[in-house]
Amino acid sequence: AANNAGGVLSEQDESERLSADLALFLSDPNLQSALADGSLDLSSYSSTINSELATLERECIALHRRA
Repeated sequence: AANNAGGVLSEQDESERLSADLALFLSDPNLQSALADGSLDLSSYSSTINSELATLERECIALHRRA
């Protein structure tokens, strides 16, 4: 999706991005299972993702500092 001159995504671009993100989210077999049995805790999931992202960010920065 291309940005307009103001750098803001159009409503259609945002909708397409949300649809793509949701499709990716729902394509995960672990999430499908958790959704099916009602055990998905989005708060816990969000915390886990944020923690994993922070770890990856630190590792990436460390790799670049060694290069």
